[in-house]
Amino acid sequence: MFQKLRELSKNLAIYGVGDVAVQIVSFLLVPLYVRFLTPADYGVLGLLGGVEAGAKLFFRWGLDGAFMRFWYDSDDPRDRQRLASTIFFFLLAVNAALLFAALVASPFVSRMIGTTGYTLALDLVLLNTFGIGFTFIPFHVLRIQQRTREFSALTFARSVATLVLRILLVVFAGIGVWGIVIADVVVTLGVMLWLLRHFTPLLRATISRDVLRDTLKFGLPRLPHAPSNCLRI
Repeated sequence: MFQKLRELSKNLAIYGVGDVAVQIVSFLLVPLYVRFLTPADYGVLGLLGGVEAGAKLFFRWGLDGAFMRFWYDSDDPRDRQRLASTIFFFLLAVNAALLFAALVASPFVSRMIGTTGYTLALDLVLLNTFGIGFTFIPFHVLRIQQRTREFSALTFARSVATLVLRILLVVFAGIGVWGIVIADVVVTLGVMLWLLRHFTPLLRATISRDVLRDTLKFGLPRLPHAPSNCLRI
């Protein structure tokens, strides 16, 4: 029992230390952002963050929880590959259609929410959210396999890279809202490239209707209350 408690405490510390440290740094950077961003910039970022938060709910379809839930149903690597591949190709097909529709509608949405002049920024936020929607698969596998140090190092590096790029683009390049949006897109591309080596063992050219039905049955009810992080400033 004490061994389990020690493992739990260790994992909590490893998983949490990166995010806690970055949140503290983000808080300390608020005065810096206030100096280089206008109230209008904050308004635009808030609206873009609202769009991102809503998009994240649908771009994952609750399947992030379903993936972790059904991973444990079999020890057979082929069954686990079938699970990961089914979820991945479903998200790729459905979310690509949603993304296309959203990009077509983005000029209208931009006018409606008051971000005229930032339609391209809205498009980049949607593209970024689309890409992030796949990363839970290798991240969950790292957690399931208790590769806590690698998981924490990657999440910490992602957060630090985002902060550094935002500072460079907002403070030194002086491009305001665009700096924050571009920094997020660049970091997401970097993370996805790094995660390719984790994706490769999981994906095969296969999809299972039974797996898709079961995972959607588990995941879709989570949509109304699924956690979603807004665009952080």
